[in-house]
Amino acid sequence: VEGRGKHHRIPISGGEIILIDDAYNANLTSMQAGLSILAAIPLQLPGRRLAVLGEMLELGSQAESHHQQLI
Repeated sequence: VEGRGKHHRIPISGGEIILIDDAYNANLTSMQAGLSILAAIPLQLPGRRLAVLGEMLELGSQAESHHQQLI
């Protein structure tokens, strides 16, 4: 599925950025899994991990609770 875990390698001066697109139909479980996968990727030093998160939409009455659980 487009937007579900696809890796994009982006060359930059001195190395590359690996962008993981996991934006499709986000929910609490998929966000937690995505962050766990990001944490498990080995770093090549110097390196760092960044997560860019947006809102999880269409969660209904659980929206506030699910967003707070990710903090």
